[in-house]
Amino acid sequence: MCCSFSETSRRIRVNDHLANAAQEFADNRISTSKYNLITFLPKNLIEQFRRLANAYFVFLVCLQFIPQITSLTPGTSIAPLAIVLSITAIKDAIDDIRRHRSDSEINNRETKTVVGHELVTRKWQDIKVGDIVRLENNEFITADIVLISTSERHGLCYIETAELDGETNLKKREALQETCGLEDHIDQLSSLDVEIECEAPNNNLGRFEGNLTSKGKKFPLSNGNILLRGARLKNTQWIFGVVCYAGPDTKLMKNSGKVKFKRTKLDRLLNRIILSIFLFLLIMCTIMTICSGFWESFIGYHFRIYIPWETYISTNQQIGALEISLLNFLSYVIILHTVVPISLYVSLEIIRLIQSKWIDWDNKIEINNRETKTVVGHELVTRKWQDIKVGDIVRLENNEFITADIVLISTSERHSLCYIETAELDGETNLKKREALQETCGLEDHIDQLSSFDVEIECEVPNNNLGRFEGNLTSKEKKFSLNNGNILLRGARLKNTQWVFWRTSIENQEKVRNVYEEIEKKLKLICATAIENKLQDGVPQCIERLTCAETAHNIGLSCRLLTNDMELYVIQEENENDVEKKLQEVRNDMINKIEQLFYVYIEDKSKRLNWKDWGIDVMKFNRYRISDYQNNNKTQHPNVHATTIFHTNQLNSEEFYGFGLLITGEALAFALSNKLKMKFLEIGTMCKAVVCCRATPLQKAQVVDLVMKNERKITLAIGDGANDVSMIQKAHIDVGISGQEGRQAVLASDYSLGQFRFLEILLLVHGRFSAQTLYNPFFIATYNVFFTSLPVLVLGVFDQVS
Repeated sequence: MCCSFSETSRRIRVNDHLANAAQEFADNRISTSKYNLITFLPKNLIEQFRRLANAYFVFLVCLQFIPQITSLTPGTSIAPLAIVLSITAIKDAIDDIRRHRSDSEINNRETKTVVGHELVTRKWQDIKVGDIVRLENNEFITADIVLISTSERHGLCYIETAELDGETNLKKREALQETCGLEDHIDQLSSLDVEIECEAPNNNLGRFEGNLTSKGKKFPLSNGNILLRGARLKNTQWIFGVVCYAGPDTKLMKNSGKVKFKRTKLDRLLNRIILSIFLFLLIMCTIMTICSGFWESFIGYHFRIYIPWETYISTNQQIGALEISLLNFLSYVIILHTVVPISLYVSLEIIRLIQSKWIDWDNKIEINNRETKTVVGHELVTRKWQDIKVGDIVRLENNEFITADIVLISTSERHSLCYIETAELDGETNLKKREALQETCGLEDHIDQLSSFDVEIECEVPNNNLGRFEGNLTSKEKKFSLNNGNILLRGARLKNTQWVFWRTSIENQEKVRNVYEEIEKKLKLICATAIENKLQDGVPQCIERLTCAETAHNIGLSCRLLTNDMELYVIQEENENDVEKKLQEVRNDMINKIEQLFYVYIEDKSKRLNWKDWGIDVMKFNRYRISDYQNNNKTQHPNVHATTIFHTNQLNSEEFYGFGLLITGEALAFALSNKLKMKFLEIGTMCKAVVCCRATPLQKAQVVDLVMKNERKITLAIGDGANDVSMIQKAHIDVGISGQEGRQAVLASDYSLGQFRFLEILLLVHGRFSAQTLYNPFFIATYNVFFTSLPVLVLGVFDQVS
């Protein structure tokens, strides 16, 4: 049930279900599907009838049920139309069933809620606004909840927001000091008498404003006190919180766009072609109708004895001829209906189906679909390689394919030896010997010992050297762990007595964790170091090849990385006026750079900037500037003043790698306003790369929509998490990548890949199987003239009697 009125703010009574139910808040059930059992047939048919050919053949079928004009049985047109509609409907149904299953899996997840004086397990879809829920470490947040208490000191907890903003670094959230003392006392939580007043549901992930009223006192709530649906609790044993937004009212769902029917460029082209053919058909039918009318009026009327008119036709010569000609017009439409090719759509659907299978069957973009056995608990469990994590212990059998780098622990052979074939790595077919460590080979296949195997492996960073591997294995407990992102190293100055006590305590392994917590207090910043954000294998190489490909204007502009060589502009202002000034400043600087570096003079600086106006290829700056510099040394541009020429000749020898733009999500909110969005688009299209960092899901979709509506280009969106769903649903073509942020993007996309690097094969190999012509249209239109007329001319001219 969704809220039936427009909210300006909401008041929530904690543990008061009757008061909250009276306000008709939305429940926690979500739905991302397009259809249900009732709406599937009408909605799907409406979508399919956007194709003019489908609508035309429905009209044709209706005509064939009129016995006065039909010369064919209705089945002749129903059969091909039914085939086309059925193939598309089945494909759409399969896609929507997957969405329903995903929704069902999420809605049926379980969490614990405070009911009465006990904890009760409930499904997510049964959670209501005002409920107090308990979440444990590594659990996904059930709904948008206000933090009440946590297991940590001072009411702190940590969350991972990968599905919200794509960031895997942990973020801190804090409960109010007035409530964190409740801890996990169920009796106190069940009798908690507070009221929460907060803003109406909205899509702003970075803002939350409200108040918590307890015993007549108001305490302010901010974004640091709320946990958003889609985040995951980390490094915190448990938390309690009050649900303030549920289901479709959560900020995650507010940022998720509706699933819309997409029309491809090919569909629009076919509609125009079908419309042209249909107009040609109408012209032919009209001409024949006019001829039929004249014939019936002047000749047929007098031959009624031999060719009688139907009884429903008027006996008046002129009126009867007119009635017959109008009926004949519809008959001609039926007879000549094959001019509009329904088989074209049948062929296209079959081609699309087969091409999708080619992609599925391409083993070059297949990853980790094989299964193997891994040690889980005290037993062997069969898992797919894609589900294997670093640190898992796997069991490999003879002739099994290895799809990860593993350290050998033990084997079934004597001396813990095994042999492997590396033909796919180095092309060599001879077997190579591998040996397990003597310290681990005694484990053999004892699952109990393997499940309690406690070691640490320290090795070199990933590299492309197939012949070298260096590392250490120790059986000591791991002392420190590093996460991706930036790490601040902190240290403390310890006195000798403190060190002796700490060193003594650390020898007791049971107290290690307590000692760490005790010693890591009041730390001072020593230095900062950056840890490289790990990309999937092959990502840089894939982007480089896409950039170098000749399809640069179609795909390269959206697949480029910022480089240190670019002229980089950063927009991170926090209000509309400052963003407007910064955009104008960037635009003016671009104009100056272009005039100085490319030997052009922009007279009307208010006109929209466009590289095409100066004949410059945005992908080939250096190639253009080398030839431009050589030409400038010989000739002078007639429209440029002498001072500009002198300045240009000085700067033309400098290298230029294009403009780059980086804009924060906060500044992007103002840049996408009606006042500034066209200026932002103008600057963005002048850049080789535009990076929108910390953008909300809705902002990503707005950027795609801005380009689609104003540039009239085919857009491609690539995403790997729930925060990318809105964007990929908005774009013409969308690709979902299986990453660490869930499978929501994969389920919502047209194409799904295991890793980003496979995008190269999808675009540059399978993407070539399209309707694009490889030849100049002139050759296609005229080759037949030459090949059919030239032999005749040659024969006629040179065929002589010897």
